[in-house]
Amino acid sequence: MDYVQRWKCSWSLVATVASMVVLVSVVHVFLFPVVPSFDYLSVRHAQNSCIPINESTKGGKDDVLNLDAWFPADLHKAVIYRSTPWKSKIGRWLSGCNPIITTIKVVENIGGKSCNRDCSGQGICNYDLGHCRCFHGFSGEGCSEKLHLDCNYPGSKDQPYGHWVVSICPAYCDTTRAMCFCGEGTKYPNRPVAEACGFKMSLPSELDGPKLTDWTKADLDNIFTTNDSRSGWCNVDPAEAYASRVQFKEECDCKYDCLWGRFCEVPVQCTCINQCSGHGYCRSGFCQKHNGLRSSLTLEFYKRAYDHIVEQYPFWNRSSGRDHIWFFSWDEGACYAPKEIWNSMMLVHWGNTNSKHNHSTTAYWADNWDHISSDRRGNHPCFDPDKDLVLPAWKRPDINSLSLKLWARPREIRKTLFYFNGNLGPAYEKGRPEATYSMGIRQKVAEEFGSTPNKEGKLGKQHAEDVIVTPLHSENYHDDLASSVFCGVMPGDGWSGRMEDSILQGCIPVVIQDGIYLPYENVLNYESFAVRIQEDEIPDLIKILRGFNETEIEFRLANVQKIWQRFVYRDSIMLEADRQKAAFGRVDDWAVKFLQLVEDDVIATVIQVLHYKLHNDPWRRQLAYTKKDFGVPQECLIKN
Repeated sequence: MDYVQRWKCSWSLVATVASMVVLVSVVHVFLFPVVPSFDYLSVRHAQNSCIPINESTKGGKDDVLNLDAWFPADLHKAVIYRSTPWKSKIGRWLSGCNPIITTIKVVENIGGKSCNRDCSGQGICNYDLGHCRCFHGFSGEGCSEKLHLDCNYPGSKDQPYGHWVVSICPAYCDTTRAMCFCGEGTKYPNRPVAEACGFKMSLPSELDGPKLTDWTKADLDNIFTTNDSRSGWCNVDPAEAYASRVQFKEECDCKYDCLWGRFCEVPVQCTCINQCSGHGYCRSGFCQKHNGLRSSLTLEFYKRAYDHIVEQYPFWNRSSGRDHIWFFSWDEGACYAPKEIWNSMMLVHWGNTNSKHNHSTTAYWADNWDHISSDRRGNHPCFDPDKDLVLPAWKRPDINSLSLKLWARPREIRKTLFYFNGNLGPAYEKGRPEATYSMGIRQKVAEEFGSTPNKEGKLGKQHAEDVIVTPLHSENYHDDLASSVFCGVMPGDGWSGRMEDSILQGCIPVVIQDGIYLPYENVLNYESFAVRIQEDEIPDLIKILRGFNETEIEFRLANVQKIWQRFVYRDSIMLEADRQKAAFGRVDDWAVKFLQLVEDDVIATVIQVLHYKLHNDPWRRQLAYTKKDFGVPQECLIKN
């Protein structure tokens, strides 16, 4: 047979697709049997990739895609796709199959059921079910019932404002939301009053100890006073405060969601799923209740969501939930997941396989899940690398890091061999008192290599001039990371975000947490840009790092510089920038810098992983969809 090689590529520029559109695609991917268009990824890939497709001149195809031959692994067993080292099997598939996808037309039937009173303008109508999803503070079939939600627990003679749990209010309580505000009669009546802001503070009982809040004594002067030199929180002009022309109580800050800035003067977008169903309140996009252990309540929340899905929708039973995705951003991720949903894919920040640490690893009592019975949780691990994915933690845009391009600093400027800055446990001033904090890992590293004297005035047994392990807060934290070759990645109470700190400043991550996966570790080839140290190797840590030759160091640094944008939620951040530009007519400096970033970010990476899983997850072999048009050649589909 004669073969003609035809090259297929496109060089058209495509604007960044909004994150919400991408997330819609994510949902569609896993709602079998509907398969979405992947134009977003194919066109972006085609901007800098051309791959050969061999076609027969007689119209037939024979061994069209020889992925093993076309995309061999390098010496570190990685296959590069879009400048990123992937695990070889995944990298080959993405390199050979992802660029040649074709558009699939998706036809969906939109439900036509109406809601009672159109939810009274106080909820969202689900037109598929004809049910209202009421806003927080409202209830009833048509969301017409206004709830009364107190900010405080019942008071007593000794505790006039009730006992403090999560929220307590000495000012005006919005009983539709159980939130504390300044109220009428103040200059800024809609400004939130955080808990410690409104109560008297007691001096520390020991030198350098923390001040304590007296929840029985309201500090009304520091809330309502109009003194010119020290205005009460509710009367402070933000411009005056930012110019340091007035003073105010330092415990007062902005802690409510949907508001930004020290004085809550900038509105931002945020939401909670179903507005927490009236059973709690929204904080950081997640629902919390006013009592009980967070781990147990979290499990119950997801169990109710599962019950609703199974009762109201037909999709779950098609695959026993395997084509569903659940988000668990808690400190210990999906450790809290109810047994009923474990077949699904979990998106988490904590990838504990429980192969070594087979119990709750947090030192924070409210998150401990050891007490949850097996009849509720089952016996599943916290993370299954065959089906789940660890996502990077969200990091607030740092204009200085972007402007200075700290991620791109070359080897010769990085003078510190190893760097870690964070809480090092009870041996240090203001350290966490629990011996179980960080599973003892940070404490062991500090014992060997601490560069700051502990309470006994001692340095680490193997402290060295080019090794920094300190609990002292650094004003130049990002610059310190960018001045280092290797940076420590160790847990706190579960995930700690140190992996993201390292990558975003161009530092080689040194991971010390046995059996616990980091972001993308089950899909990217970590050997190409990171170092893993076993916990029992901690005494040899610096010896191991000094053993890397300059070629290996330069190789890993170069790969960190290539992948760092995969740890940035660029598209999501730009949505907020667009909204603020429309609302306020300006774009902040950080938005200008983010507009200059063009490589794949977190959302693009997740879509690529889901696309691979859509065609390669083994359980899909059991489904009768082989005649379905998936937009990729047969060679890219699962072989039965």
